[in-house]
Formats: sequence, structure tokens, C-alpha cells
Amino acid sequence: MLNRTGINYARTVKLDRNNIVTACVNYKSRIFTDASLMLEEWLADREEWAPRHRDPVLDLLERPNRFYNWSVLAKATVFDLDVGNGGGGDAYWFKVRNGIGTPIELWWLPAHLVEPKGNDRDPNVFIDHYEYNVDGSKVHLRVEDVIHFRYGMDPDNPRRGMGPLRTLFREVFTDDEAANMTAALLKNMGVPGVIITPEAGASIPPEKAEEIKQKYMEKFGGDKTGEPMVLGGAAKVQQFGFSPEQLQMRALRGVPEERIAANLGVSAAVVGLGTGLAQTKVGATLREYREHDVETTIVPLWREIAQTLTQQLLPDFRDTRNWRLVFDLSKVRVLQEDERARAERIGRLVTDGLIRISEGRRALGFPVLPEHEIYLRPSTHVQIPAGPLRIQQSNGNGGALNE
Repeated sequence: MLNRTGINYARTVKLDRNNIVTACVNYKSRIFTDASLMLEEWLADREEWAPRHRDPVLDLLERPNRFYNWSVLAKATVFDLDVGNGGGGDAYWFKVRNGIGTPIELWWLPAHLVEPKGNDRDPNVFIDHYEYNVDGSKVHLRVEDVIHFRYGMDPDNPRRGMGPLRTLFREVFTDDEAANMTAALLKNMGVPGVIITPEAGASIPPEKAEEIKQKYMEKFGGDKTGEPMVLGGAAKVQQFGFSPEQLQMRALRGVPEERIAANLGVSAAVVGLGTGLAQTKVGATLREYREHDVETTIVPLWREIAQTLTQQLLPDFRDTRNWRLVFDLSKVRVLQEDERARAERIGRLVTDGLIRISEGRRALGFPVLPEHEIYLRPSTHVQIPAGPLRIQQSNGNGGALNE
């Protein structure tokens, strides 16, 4: 229930049927799948992380099972985090193991069918198991067999995450109703309902009134919009309700657009919403909005997903003290300008002799060979030993004096 209302809007709307919600979530999903996961190993002697692009855990993530790939699994995960289970906040994967306990398949579990449960006998156990509802029966899943992604914590149930849309059911309802009203008006000649009343001194029997109503609907509904109609007696037709202009429908629908997009971390302009496009004309460009969305919404999401996978999947394959999963952002098109600037900065550090060639190549993801463990020193630079500065001066006879 929302503040200051007794209406349960959560029961009257379907978030995944609202076009604002789906536009924002689909946009996030497309950007999210632009980056691929990679493995990094901590090299203690160099005190840096070295990338690894091939590994059994990466193969599993690339092909979770024989029915869908990483892109499908990732998009379902983003959808559940934003929308699933009545407002988002949680997403779940299930691990299928082989005979020696190694995960060989990953399956998406619909968030609305999964519930994290504690231990009734031991309140100190945060999550004892996950309850999975299948065809009316409840199946207990072990914690180690479930990967649980979440947005923070729900203050009413810390075992679950806090979805971004749980406070926006009213706005989604407003947008749905505005869309329904617009469609109904267009279906009925583009004007609201009317009242047909007899002129002064006349009356209309009930059966005649029903006949006039049906004729009016037939003449002005559907493909017959705008056809003429002749009444059998003197009558007055009055508009009942408000026209779209009087309701300011565009402004009315703008508020849900702004709030839904803001809570999902998406600029309204990049998904083609009217409010965002209007702001783009006098504000930032679409490219700047895209970069902002990626930096403030998608990059943190990549980081959270990678951290969860490092904590809940990687231990089945590697020692997480020396290994971690991260997203490779070098091929994300929206970030290419940033990557180019980063490459140029690293190149300057190498050519200025501040870091080794090997360090620069590792930072940019290139292979490193033994001959790269050197510094570059410009030939025009003179090496001066550390210590007191010695200044050489002439004695006037061609000789030199040192001070």
C-alpha cells in the first residue's frame, strides 16, 4: 500500500505490460549485454590483476545450458531485478551440478516463484534455503545451489532486495489509464461521451431512448466515425466530460514518464519518451545522456553482478582470494570515447618513461613478453644523479670552475 491512499494499485497494474517500463528495461538489457565477463588473476609479485579470457567458468557463463545463451540469461536477470515479483529487487539462477559437484548448467528462476527463507529453529541463520514454487508444490533449494542477485536490501525483509518500481504503482496506473482513455476517445469519434436529451416539453420513452443510444453508437463508432445521423424528434446533444485538450493529456502522461525512467536509472530521451525529447532540445545531447546512463546505472550494475558471481559461482571453480570475475568494458560502444582517452593517457605514461611498456600493455589487455619489461627514455633527456646540484661556471680563461 502506498502513502495516503487506500487503493492497492499493485493489484491493478502489470508492470511488464506498461510501455514506459518495458522501453526502459529493454534499453538497459541491450546495453548490459554489450559487455562480456572475463576472469582476472591477482599477481602478487606485480601487485596487479591480469585478465584471463578463457576458463571453464567463462565457458559456463557463455553457454549456461543448451536452450539459451548468456545474452538471454542476462536480459532475464536485468528484467527481474527491475520488474519481477511485483516491482523487482531480486533475480535468481539455479546451478545444475555433475557427479563431483561442479556446476555444468545455469538456469534462470522466475523471481516471483522464489522466496529466501530463514531457519525457524535458529534465528541466527540469515538464509537457510530458498523456497521454489512449482505447479503448486514447494521445493527447497540449497543456498549453495542458488545464485541470488539483489538491489540492496528491503527494510521489511532484509533477505530480499528493494526493487526500483515498488513505489511507482500509482504512476504506472496513471499512465495505463491515460492510454486507455485516449484509445477510448479515438474509438468514439475522438470526443468524450454525450448526453442526448429531448427539447423542452418533449419526452422519450425508455425503449426509444435505448434505440437512439444504439443508433448513435453505430453511427459514430469504429469505422463509421463522422457519419451523419438524423433523430426522429427534437433533441439536444451535450458533451459529457472533458476533451483531451481540457485534460492536458500530454502533460498528464509526462509525470509517469519522468518518474518511471528516473527510478530505473534511464534518461527519458534515450528511449524516445516525449518528456525526455523535449528536454534534449534545450539541454544535453542524446550521446551525453547515453554516457550518463551507462556511467551511473549500467556500470554499477555490471560491478554488482560481477561481485555476486565472484562470491556465489566462482568458488565452485577457483580460489576467490586470487581470482575474480569482472566485465570487460573495452568493447562497449558507448564507452569507446572513454577507452580511447584512457589508452592515450596510458600511452603517454609509457612514452614519458613513468611506467614500463609491460604495465601499459597489461592495462590495455595486450599480451606481455619478457622484452616488454623496460622503460622508454627519450634520447633528448639527460639523466642527472640524485644529490646536491653542481653548477659549472667559466673562469674567463677557457677553463671551468665548479661550485
